[in-house]
Amino acid sequence: EDIVARSVSSGINAEYGDDFLKKYPKSNWSRAPFTDADITKQFETAQDPTQIDHLMKIQTDLDETKVILYDTIEKVLERGEKLEDIVARSENLSATSKQFYKTAKSTNSCCVIL
Repeated sequence: EDIVARSVSSGINAEYGDDFLKKYPKSNWSRAPFTDADITKQFETAQDPTQIDHLMKIQTDLDETKVILYDTIEKVLERGEKLEDIVARSENLSATSKQFYKTAKSTNSCCVIL
């Protein structure tokens, strides 16, 4: 976690440093008006490290995707178990109906209708 914190803070420093140099080139430093609004905006942005550290954002997205994938796999396995139960019941019903047919046929063979 310490490495992640350092990565985020160095990313923040690099990004804000680049932004600062774009806004205020070194040649203008003697007369550059630095405002609290700029600093406040940067601190607000820094509250969410995923906005600064793109690797952290990708990792967060991957973690969320893994959770969704695990849930989906679990639901598919549950459906598979339900389908197996239905197939077993269907086979049992088929065997019972065949037995009923044979019994009915032998019972009805003595009674011939003319």
